[in-house]
Amino acid sequence: MGSSTQTAPASKPVFPSDSDLIGRWVYKSLDMEYLGSDALASMAVTAAKSQLSSLATKFGIASGRDYIDIERRKATVVSGERKGEARYTYIPSTGQMIITAEHNKQKYTITAWVTVREDGIAVMFKAVELVAIASTTKQYQENTTLQALGSLVNSYPEIRIGAILARL
Repeated sequence: MGSSTQTAPASKPVFPSDSDLIGRWVYKSLDMEYLGSDALASMAVTAAKSQLSSLATKFGIASGRDYIDIERRKATVVSGERKGEARYTYIPSTGQMIITAEHNKQKYTITAWVTVREDGIAVMFKAVELVAIASTTKQYQENTTLQALGSLVNSYPEIRIGAILARL
């Protein structure tokens, strides 16, 4: 008579429908996840996650104040006095969102995944794409924390960085 240990299967992500996305979503916090299997990377991501709140504060991103208005194929991001618009294509079966935006006459395309969380939704971006865009900015070049995060992300492309949002 032996005993066995069973591990519960990982819960499958739930993706919102197109219509579930529509509306105003208030920013709660930044988040980071690692989808790979390297134990060292997992530890590094856990350590890096502890820096996200202070980075958000440093760059003027405020929980409970900043928000995203999502319409069909269009999103408007408001952070304090800053405002930006983007177009998107969303695939509800996979939660994948392809976002296109323009800043300083430069067009950017970035990939995100949207999943339902108990307290709202998570919009998680492919971190290597974010770093590629951010690394061209003065803020990135002057911030050693961002540079260290960029180095981590470039070493482990399975990292996603994003935001937790709650319906307003």
